[in-house]
Amino acid sequence: MDVMVEKEIGNINEIVQSKLSSISKLKRKENASFKIEYDSILFDNSSVGTILKNAAEHQFFVYKDLSDKQQHVIGMSLNSIIDISDETKDSQKQYFTETQWRTIKSTYKTKKSSPSDEFEELLTNINKEIKEPDLKKAYILARRSELNNLNSDKEWIFAVYSHIINIYRKKTTILQPARNSTELDCLIKIWGEILETWGESQSSHNGYKIDCRIIYIHNDKEVDICDVEAARYMFTKKTNNDHLKLCIESKDIIDFIVKNSSNFDPEEVNIYMIQICANICEVKSLRLCDKGLYCVESLYDLTVPTSIDFGKISNEWFSSLLLLKENCLKISKYINEKKKKHIICTSTAQQTKKKIMKIGLDKLSTLPEMKILLSCQVFFMAQIKKSLKKQQRSK
Repeated sequence: MDVMVEKEIGNINEIVQSKLSSISKLKRKENASFKIEYDSILFDNSSVGTILKNAAEHQFFVYKDLSDKQQHVIGMSLNSIIDISDETKDSQKQYFTETQWRTIKSTYKTKKSSPSDEFEELLTNINKEIKEPDLKKAYILARRSELNNLNSDKEWIFAVYSHIINIYRKKTTILQPARNSTELDCLIKIWGEILETWGESQSSHNGYKIDCRIIYIHNDKEVDICDVEAARYMFTKKTNNDHLKLCIESKDIIDFIVKNSSNFDPEEVNIYMIQICANICEVKSLRLCDKGLYCVESLYDLTVPTSIDFGKISNEWFSSLLLLKENCLKISKYINEKKKKHIICTSTAQQTKKKIMKIGLDKLSTLPEMKILLSCQVFFMAQIKKSLKKQQRSK
């Protein structure tokens, strides 16, 4: 009897030791998985990046059970990106106190450029007719001004303004989302003339499909310098996914510049990213704000009003558009400072088609509208592959 009791006690001890061993292994694994980042702002001896990454890793085990917004926050945090433009309760702000969040914002927030006054006097007469409203007269004035400023640095302003006025004249329905429309409808009909880019193209840094991208040709390689995502509706899941995609792609652009630029300045390099839904257009920026930490903040609103109120915002709107284009020019110069002449492109692709439009950066300083200077090259790569496969089968 005593022998059996001793044997049972021995078995129990083995089970307990086994459990303790498993627990200690889990503890060691947990401690080993604790991530330490080296950015400068510390709260209770933990940096902002450390707090974000470990909070995200802790939630990652239940990732599939989380809401779209929670998954978005995890994606941002695991990529060491903090979005100080998102003030909602379920944003990354949830990981910090109000005082800590204010410290983060005051430290990483950049000073925005003030809108230029150069457009106010330039557009006075056109704005006056829009306020009447006399769209026909406003359109004539804009087109006439465009002709009077051919080949000057002001031609693009009146060309874009003419396009916007014409939307109010004949295409007001595209300013609002419609069930039978696609994201490409608004991207082409509204923003194609403004950005002179459209379609879907694959990112040069990763496998993401980007609706629209501005690229730079570096050693015969396409390098993204600004990306655009469009949506039919402002659904949370779609906009969150697009936002995360743009952030990761913009982070990759910065990483590429760091590796290839001989004069990288984190204070100067801001990668702009654009989200569009019908007439709504929001411009944000991403930059390397600290050691291994990237920061997203809101910059400009390029939304085209649904009502005829564009004249009231035209000065600020055109100033913001100009700043966007000038930033693309500045980013491209960081990639290769040695070459005297660069090529900047707006590259697009839709299904089997891929269109590339090139312009010289030396001319861009006088033509900030990124006007197409060379003919469009169209490649039907998918069709060529299909024809080659058919030929091989026939043989």
